[in-house]
Amino acid sequence: MLIWLQGFKRNLERLSQKMGSAFEVNEKAAMKVVDEADKLRVEKQVLEDMFLKVKIDLWHFCDYFEEKVVSFLEEMILKLKQLEKMRDQIENMKGILWVNGKMQNLKGERLNGNLFLLKQKYLQLEIKELEKKLDSLVQKTEKSQPIEDKMPKMGGDHQKTAEKRVVKGCIKSGKGPWVVQRTTKDGRVITRYRFPSDKERLKNRERERNRRNVARKIFSGLRTFGNYQLSKNADTIDLLKAVCEEAGWHVEEDGTIYKKNVLHDEDGGYCTCDEKMDTYMESRSKMHPQKDHDDINVTLSLTLAS
Repeated sequence: MLIWLQGFKRNLERLSQKMGSAFEVNEKAAMKVVDEADKLRVEKQVLEDMFLKVKIDLWHFCDYFEEKVVSFLEEMILKLKQLEKMRDQIENMKGILWVNGKMQNLKGERLNGNLFLLKQKYLQLEIKELEKKLDSLVQKTEKSQPIEDKMPKMGGDHQKTAEKRVVKGCIKSGKGPWVVQRTTKDGRVITRYRFPSDKERLKNRERERNRRNVARKIFSGLRTFGNYQLSKNADTIDLLKAVCEEAGWHVEEDGTIYKKNVLHDEDGGYCTCDEKMDTYMESRSKMHPQKDHDDINVTLSLTLAS
């Protein structure tokens, strides 16, 4: 019994010690909680003070913002009114400038028209002078031609040397624009300037050179084998005159043509013309036999549409 009481006493002492230590721990924890609660209370008070201050500042800022918005709206209304006035002034100025521009354009067009007429007259005078110079140069070259150039070409070597002596003429090699004229449906002529590339200019020069070579060969062949009385530097008008002469047509200086007098034969019919150039089949005329040149006969016929 004593042993049990002693054990029970020890257990009570042990429990009292544990309870005392736990009480101390709990007391310390409670003190810490109280301290933290005090700190939180202080912080809460500080935050409440700050919130109140921010709220007051926000109220002041809202009042200031409302005042600024009102002043800004008033200024914007004033600016809009000023813009409307400036717009009206600009429209008035545009009308005045448009009228002035029209007047200046009319004056400029008149001046340009007068300048264009003066330039046109000046260019016409220059063209006439250049034509006179060209005619005089052609006459001088025809007079100064040697007799050998007028003789028919004999042999291949002589023909090659003669071709070398032929003047090729002037082929444009400038870099200026090409003048392109186009006629509209209402009859107006529109002139534009085209700036071709170097390749196009080269092709144009080659084409012109080939065309002149072909024309030179045709004229030399007609002069040599066709029994045409053509000058050395003949042009298309000379060729047409020679063709008309061979066909029995007379050509005036202004280009008027009419039929020559022919001898009529009892056989067949030949085409003749009256004064109005109306053609009809009448009788075959007895044409004089043409002189053969190098055993080649050339027969041409010319038909005019009524």
